[in-house]
Amino acid sequence: MAGDLYIESIDDQQFINLKAAGGTVAEVIFHANRPFYEFADKLNTQLQPGANNDRRKLPAHAYVRFDATNRDKYNLFIGDPTQRLRMDDFFKKCARPLGVVSANGNLANWPGNTVFSAALMLGAALQNGSVTIEYYKFNGRLLLSACPGWTKHDEP
Repeated sequence: MAGDLYIESIDDQQFINLKAAGGTVAEVIFHANRPFYEFADKLNTQLQPGANNDRRKLPAHAYVRFDATNRDKYNLFIGDPTQRLRMDDFFKKCARPLGVVSANGNLANWPGNTVFSAALMLGAALQNGSVTIEYYKFNGRLLLSACPGWTKHDEP
């Protein structure tokens, strides 16, 4: 499985906002047998422009998923200008390094640091399919230590 958007770390408040907007936090750590610092070089290689999508040996990571079927909740949430600004702030920090994430065509024009509303672009993408955010740290801490009670799936 691969995310559609990448962010290195998510904090408590971002988690609260993502869940309030309809995101689902699966309390599962994938590649749990790949500690971050031992496999950080692999992640850094895959984050480079033009890297082939090779997810083998990526460090431990987790996902937040926005299901297309839940898009009305998301759009209602970002209908509040304050919430939309919060979501814009978060989503503008998300990237689409194709060496790590999927080539989700619904996000082909992802804004990065442009002036466009990333929150609105995500809402438009949800009209055509689900979107998953992949992250590697929680509150700046490595997932394996920050979320010890989560289910762990090792990479073969």
